[in-house]
Order: sequence, then C-alpha cells, then structure tokens
Amino acid sequence: MVTPEKPWQLLRRLLPSIPKEGRWELTVCIGIAFIFWLVINLTTEEHTIKKPVRVSYVVSEDEVLLSAPTSDAEATISGPGWELLWSNFFQPVIDVSIYRNRADSKVITQVDLSAVVSESLYSSETELDKLMFFPVTLETETKASKIIPIVVNTQVDYAEGFQGKTSFTTVPDSVEVWGPVSKLDSLTYWPTDTLRLKNVASNINQEIGLSRGTETIAPILSKVKVQQQVEVFTEKELFVPVQVINPPARDSFSIFPRQVRLKVGVLQSNYDQIRPDSFRLTADLNGMRTEDGRNSIPLTLEKRPRSAISVTFNPRVAEYFFFKKE
Repeated sequence: MVTPEKPWQLLRRLLPSIPKEGRWELTVCIGIAFIFWLVINLTTEEHTIKKPVRVSYVVSEDEVLLSAPTSDAEATISGPGWELLWSNFFQPVIDVSIYRNRADSKVITQVDLSAVVSESLYSSETELDKLMFFPVTLETETKASKIIPIVVNTQVDYAEGFQGKTSFTTVPDSVEVWGPVSKLDSLTYWPTDTLRLKNVASNINQEIGLSRGTETIAPILSKVKVQQQVEVFTEKELFVPVQVINPPARDSFSIFPRQVRLKVGVLQSNYDQIRPDSFRLTADLNGMRTEDGRNSIPLTLEKRPRSAISVTFNPRVAEYFFFKKE
C-alpha cells in the first residue's frame, strides 16, 4: 500500500525542478492560498478557547464581607474563529460582579456565575460552553466604623550634623476605618507606607500613603501628611563629679578621678539646657575589683536628660584607695 504524500513533502520533491525565477511566484501563490484558507476556516468553523474569569462580590451598603472569597474561575468559550480572536484581544480576562442584598442567598453557585459570565462576553456571536467554578458562601457582618490613630513607618537618614528634633506626626493624626465589627474591635492603629528619605537637612513635610486595606477592612483616606522638625546637631563637653555609693563603713577612702569629662550630643536649641547636674555618674564600691595590682571600679551613668541624644565619657573606670583608721 502506497502512502500518499503530504503537501509539504510533495512541495519539497518538486521544488528543485522549478526554475529559480518561478519559485517566487509559487511562494506568493501559496501565501495567498493560505490566507484564503485561514479566512474561510476562521469564518465558517466553530472554535473554542479558555479564558480566565475574575469575580468581584458586592453586598448591600450596610454589610461587609468577613473574608475575601475565591475570585478565580475559568470559562470555555465557543464561536467563530474571528470572533474568538477579537474577543481574546479586547477582553483577555472576563471581569464580572456578583451582587447580593441582605435578603438574598449568600451561596454563589456555578449556575449563578454562568448567567453573569454569559451576559459579559465580548461578542454576541460567542457563547459559554463550560465554566470551572466551585460554589462559595459569602460570610457577611454588619458594617461599622472606628477612628484610630495613625502610626508612621520611617527609614530616614539625616545629613551629617542634623537630627530630628521632634517625633514624627501626621496630619490628620487619626483616620476612620470601615469594616466588620468583629475585626474593628482588635484594631488599635493604622500604619502608613514607609517614608524613605536620605541626607535630610531641613524640616520634613511630605505626603505619604496609608497602608492599603483589604476587601473587608480599609481606611477612608488614602494619604496623609508626615511632619517632623529637623535641627542642627552639636556636641557639648562638661565635667561631672563621680558619686560614690556603698562606701565602707569603717575605713576612709579616696577615688580618682573625682570628676569625668562627658561629651554630649545635643540639638542646638537644647544646648543651654545641658548642665553637670543633669547627669548622675556613680561608682559602686560593691562592684570593686583588682586588676594589675590596682583597685578599680566601673563608672555607671545612671541619669541623663532626654535632650541628650548621645553621651560618651572617658575614663570608664575609677581607681580607689582605702586608708585604715587607727
């Protein structure tokens, strides 16, 4: 039995016998024939394609969804080839909405969704053959609101010699949030997006977005203004006396040094507020130890003002001496 040649096999066998000047005409003819075949095929024959369906669920104004149900489905669409081709181009995803009032059934079946998808097809020449969708139950709750403070998220690097004078604040400082009562009860604040700034050398007054909500809970505002005062950062040196605690009851003693130099980082506006009595530097003789034949005690900074951004001091230990009483 002789197997008939396929068209491309026949063309390959006959092509060498065709003069070179005729091969171009042959190619054009084959191309035109293919186009005619394609047009006839797409116009007269039925074809099918699969398309994703994106479902959104809408409930009555006094209700809100407790959780976001699945929004994915897949539709098999049939119709003439040209209609499916245009449909795929202009409607790559079928977007539909399911509406449910308080009195309606909250169960969404495949039949319910099929009816909505059929009405949403791009072309009336196409139709829904099949829909892959598992039924969902919409869990709802009474809609409520709550006003909560806004918390700023920041990643701010200040220019050399500058520092934030105040904490970050927002305008407004609170926001109204809508959602289910059960979820609002545990909600205590709403964060902003992260404010990222570098080499800051002036006051901050910038608009930033609030963190996005979910399908079930969200703020009524999308943006707020973040503010902070920024000031020149400087350093002040001062000497603070060392206070001895837990001294021995019987013997007299001496400690060296009696005062220590502190270097305090402070904002320029707070410079004059930093004084020696703003600090308490102590040496606890209960913690005394002997190193290299010398008596030494670590120094502890027990008190510092809030305006002191950084404090360093040297030496970190003091030496002490006992004098036996006769």
